[in-house]
Amino acid sequence: MSSSAHDQPAPEALRRDDPSASPSIVGLSCPRCGGALEATAADEELLQCRYCGHRFLDEYRGDAASYAPVGRLGRRRALGVLRKALAEAGVKGHVVEEARRIHLPFWDLQAKVVGWQRYRERVSSPERASTSSTGFPPSVEPPQYVLREESFGRNVNYSTPACDVREFGLVGVAGRARTLQLRPFQLDRVAEGETVCAILKPASAVLRQARLYHAARSIPRNVPRPAQRVLLIRPRIRLIYYPVWRLRYRSRGRAFEAVIDGLRPQILRGFHPVVEGDSLAAWLTAAAAMGLMSAFSPSLATVGSVGWPLARMMRDGVQGRKGELTAWLRRQVGGKRVVARGFDT
Repeated sequence: MSSSAHDQPAPEALRRDDPSASPSIVGLSCPRCGGALEATAADEELLQCRYCGHRFLDEYRGDAASYAPVGRLGRRRALGVLRKALAEAGVKGHVVEEARRIHLPFWDLQAKVVGWQRYRERVSSPERASTSSTGFPPSVEPPQYVLREESFGRNVNYSTPACDVREFGLVGVAGRARTLQLRPFQLDRVAEGETVCAILKPASAVLRQARLYHAARSIPRNVPRPAQRVLLIRPRIRLIYYPVWRLRYRSRGRAFEAVIDGLRPQILRGFHPVVEGDSLAAWLTAAAAMGLMSAFSPSLATVGSVGWPLARMMRDGVQGRKGELTAWLRRQVGGKRVVARGFDT
């Protein structure tokens, strides 16, 4: 028989008895000697065995090996990828002004996540009782909860950029790293004219970020503030320098840029020129149609003369900011113009 909500401790009581707020850790033991783990006084996220003294989640002090993929695209093939993409976009004629290979660093982590958590899971929704004969408003039965406690452990992979790589259109290499053939990366063998990005995120930050990420994934949905402890056991971390080609070219009198995957013949991010037609003819045609319609139905012509410009403004994303309407009107009657459009649109 399920107990009622009044028999269960309130959520506030659970948070007051939360073991994550006390130095003693319940449900986790040291993987080296089996002793109980305790939180240190300086950092609650740093756990220490009371018997052997081994610490977990401490700052990573090892040297991470650096690797680079085998089978990279050369300059000629990267230019061919750009040439094919421009031809598919209908762009005729371009001149490449710069082609540079860039090595982007990514942290690649493999570890075992073990943890313990306790939370309250709702097993029933609030039910509204029927209206009583006295005429008072119906009462609402509070929801019922069940206290759950569980341990978990699984092997995980985690990848994150070691610097800001958003401008290159590549956010991670976790899926690619499993299929790549790697070799040691040697900085002194990087060819002249290539760029190696600096590492801005330390390994210790990656370990903490990976632990928080997988801890959040272990929590069931719609469970607020569970009591939880998570450890990363036997982490193996390495750096992978992923190559990309950044091509800067000129077409139709304007400069553009494209980023080519250094291993696969595809564009990660980039723009190409598009010639937008003159909208003046469309405006004159619409005005003639509204004039002809006014001879039969003046009210319908008035609605059309207002609705047609509004529809075009909504299509072009005009939101009424300062100077935006004037610029939009100039574009409508200013003749043909060249604009930049992404390869993925």
